[in-house]
Amino acid sequence: MNWLSMAVPSPAWAVQVFPDLPAEAQQLQLWESIFSVMRLDETDPFFAWRSHLDSLAARGQILTNRQYQALAFTGPGTDLTVGLAPHHVWQGAQ
Repeated sequence: MNWLSMAVPSPAWAVQVFPDLPAEAQQLQLWESIFSVMRLDETDPFFAWRSHLDSLAARGQILTNRQYQALAFTGPGTDLTVGLAPHHVWQGAQ
């Protein structure tokens, strides 16, 4: 089954992400942030994205090799431990 999910910066989303900016600048800043995350502001966006995916794959391999038993998330109002299955595999965005 093929599927596609898409998010388009809306004024409501922009105000949540950039509440301290003037209203007329919030949505533009959100678009610019998305372009940056997607590496569209790089000289060669395809190469930049490919390098990012390669980096994620390398990190995933390191995490897979370590075979952690659990992940602990702590912070203000948070104390959560999530157990990991034996022989788990970490994968990137590919």
